[in-house]
Amino acid sequence: MKIEDVKSRIRCEMPNCKNIADIKIHKDGFVRSAGLFLCNDCMKSMYEELGKRIVPKSPISVFNKKSKSGVKSDV
Repeated sequence: MKIEDVKSRIRCEMPNCKNIADIKIHKDGFVRSAGLFLCNDCMKSMYEELGKRIVPKSPISVFNKKSKSGVKSDV
C-alpha cells in the first residue's frame, strides 16, 4: 500500500464528511486512479481506531534478556 498527497480537489470518501481529501491510499496492482481519499480529520480518526486494534510488541530489552531466557542473573 502507498499513501500519496492529493493535488486535485476531491471530497473525502468517509460517510457524512464534506471536507476536501488531503491523502490517497492505494494498493499496488489496481488502476492508478483507484484508491481511498481521506481528509486529515478522518485520517487521524482512522489512525486512532487502528491503534486500538493493532498494538506493537515491545522490543526485547538488553538488560532483561537473561531473565526472559531462563538464566538468572546475580545482580
